[in-house]
Parts: sequence; structure tokens; C-alpha cells
Amino acid sequence: MQGKGQARRFIGPILRDTHAIEFVLLNVVASEDAGLVLTERLDRLYYANGLIEIPLMGVFLVREGQIVQWRDYADSATVARGFAIAGVKLILDLED
Repeated sequence: MQGKGQARRFIGPILRDTHAIEFVLLNVVASEDAGLVLTERLDRLYYANGLIEIPLMGVFLVREGQIVQWRDYADSATVARGFAIAGVKLILDLED
């Protein structure tokens, strides 16, 4: 996805019924010269009917102190299974 609009459209349904979110950083590697930050983390989303724990690898490109590009990599089956259990419908078609 690109831009705030597409990000909001994707994230909105995920956060709507979330009671809490926890980000557990397992490893962080940063290169100031390259303006790159790599994160290995667990995103924990708490819903009324349980916890979804998503293992993620994040890549952040930083310029002048601002994140200009953010990519997350996750196993799509793990993500889909977790959100199905929580009753969250993911919006995958981000076109207007």
C-alpha cells in the first residue's frame, strides 16, 4: 500500500475492535549511514475473543529523521488465520 489513505483503509478494520496492542521488539539493527532500520518483532493485538500474535520483519527507510518507507514482512497464512479467529475482515483491495 502507499500513502496515508490506503494505510488507514487497511488498518482501520484491524484496530476497530482491538482492546490493546503490544509491540515486542526481538532484534533491532540500524545503519545511520544507510538510513535503514530493521526490526524483528511480535505484534500482539488483543481482542475480546483472544490474542493475535503476528511475527514480523520490518524495514524502515529514514531520511532527515522521518520514516519515508515502511515495509513489514509476515507469513500471510499466520496473519489470515489470526484475523479469522478474531473475526476481523482484512481489506486487501486498496484501490478506490
